[in-house]
Amino acid sequence: MRASRVFYGVLVLVLLGGAGAAGYWYRSRPVLEGRPPVRAPVPAPVKEPLVRHPIPPPSAPAPSVRGAPGTVSAPLAPPALPPLDRSDSALKRALAGLVGRSRLERRLRLKEIVRRVVVTVDNVSKRRLPLRYLPLRPVPGRLEVRRIGGPTADRYVLSAKNYARYTPYVDLLEAIDPKRLAAVYIRFYPLFQQAYRDLGYPYGYFNDRLVRAIGVLLAAPELSGPVRLVRPSVYYKFADPRLEALPAGQKVLIRMGPENERRVKPWLRAFLRATERH
Repeated sequence: MRASRVFYGVLVLVLLGGAGAAGYWYRSRPVLEGRPPVRAPVPAPVKEPLVRHPIPPPSAPAPSVRGAPGTVSAPLAPPALPPLDRSDSALKRALAGLVGRSRLERRLRLKEIVRRVVVTVDNVSKRRLPLRYLPLRPVPGRLEVRRIGGPTADRYVLSAKNYARYTPYVDLLEAIDPKRLAAVYIRFYPLFQQAYRDLGYPYGYFNDRLVRAIGVLLAAPELSGPVRLVRPSVYYKFADPRLEALPAGQKVLIRMGPENERRVKPWLRAFLRATERH
């Protein structure tokens, strides 16, 4: 079992762009005498995603100067988003406003942020997380275990020291107001949507995928006793095959320890509510 890294900011930053629609152009052909008219082929309808959890359009900032009495100011348009491949600077500024730049840089990989978040969210419910593409920096230190059953036994339990390795990431998560992060996510959502379609889901809707991923995390079991491990090869695995068969995101929460898991889940619920009510 490889020591993985937490991806919550992961999980929470999250914001992208829509894909463009293609148009069809046809030339009219003359009807030749004695022949039936040639009909232009009917284009297949463009398949649109079935959206279960739509993201509202971002709100425009309120005007700072009021118009003359009796006049109505035109609503301001939302700020234009940068292209996806040049969005890191704008997103870093938005996130630094939530928690501070230095703290952000210590824990996050601030390059290709949107794509990293999308790839991570897409893999939360799968067997493995792509460690190279996680938006958070690696958890420092090595996996801490304690051998049980004697010095030659191939049985272990997760050590409480291992849980402490994840605590700074949970502290960072709790330092971010989920409502403010939801506002950033909604503002940048077209870029997340674009990255999700670029990932190979041309008809997918990223926020639906995010909601499902958070649901997977919230369904992670909350264990009260020691977490037993085995080491059949280089890496550790859960001794209980039911735990070993869990999705990657749920196994990360177990490795973080019960106290950190109890802190993460309420934050995730609050973030979901904020995206739904914004």
